[in-house]
Amino acid sequence: MDQPSASSKVIESPDLWFPSGNIIVRTMSQTTPPTIRLYKVHKDILALHCASFAALFDSPHDALDAGSERHDGVPVMDLTDAEDDVVSFVKALYYPR
Repeated sequence: MDQPSASSKVIESPDLWFPSGNIIVRTMSQTTPPTIRLYKVHKDILALHCASFAALFDSPHDALDAGSERHDGVPVMDLTDAEDDVVSFVKALYYPR
């Protein structure tokens, strides 16, 4: 993920911000200036539905937790996927139809 500029707007997603969450997923829009969106979710939910997240969170020393920037007391994980794709994926996990 590119570094956000000073003019970047940071938004905590109201629909995907859970007080009990233990990881923040961060995306950046392709607009100018970029919008940074934060989603406070649960590692267990992500890992349950995605083998890549399961492997990442199941490391013996959880390098992600130890070496990550923190926001609201939890580690931040940048995703380079398109913002709409990330939102669709996470909403499907939390709000299945």
